[in-house]
Amino acid sequence: MAVQLLGMMGGASGAPKKTHDCGFFLLVINPELLSSAEDYQQRVAEFADNMRSTRPVDPSRPVRVPFERSAADRNKRRSENRIEVADEVHHALRLIVQAGVNAHKTADAAS
Repeated sequence: MAVQLLGMMGGASGAPKKTHDCGFFLLVINPELLSSAEDYQQRVAEFADNMRSTRPVDPSRPVRVPFERSAADRNKRRSENRIEVADEVHHALRLIVQAGVNAHKTADAAS
């Protein structure tokens, strides 16, 4: 609920439909205003280690820290120098590119 209310501060609807009318609220804090960067990084690492060492509900699925999976996926894609895109997204992107090419050709022909 707090996340939705913060998004509404950024202009989001109270009841957005799918991905339309969403808002974003960002709060940025410089940790060095409260502590040194090294101390903060050490505390965050300790916190993450404590979370990972928690006994999981399902032993076959260890406890993860938020963003660990996405960071691992990003590193894998970078090492492979590729990303996977759903067929419908690829098709939509090709249509957008083609529309841009056609608009460019039309503008060139008119000038």
